[in-house]
Amino acid sequence: FFDSPLYSVGSLLRQLTPTEIEFNLARPLRTGEAIRLAYRVDLTASFTTIVTHTFATAGAVVSVNSIYDFPPCEQIQFRVSFLGTATTTPELKGITIRW
Repeated sequence: FFDSPLYSVGSLLRQLTPTEIEFNLARPLRTGEAIRLAYRVDLTASFTTIVTHTFATAGAVVSVNSIYDFPPCEQIQFRVSFLGTATTTPELKGITIRW
């Protein structure tokens, strides 16, 4: 897994809410692979899983779009986790967060 930086995305009076997440992979998911996205709104909070996309649920895709009901926040940090097999691992190209 890897953690993003803690991003400032709003202020106390103007908290923002992300609405959509899109994963872009360098190659299609393979059997037994998965990618999971989690977030937290400060460095002392626990991570909350947003979505887990597996080969079984999403198929051999190179991009997956998810809608999630985020809480309004001033800051946010993401954790991306990969599940692979003995010989393969998903290859992330990028993640797009839409507000």
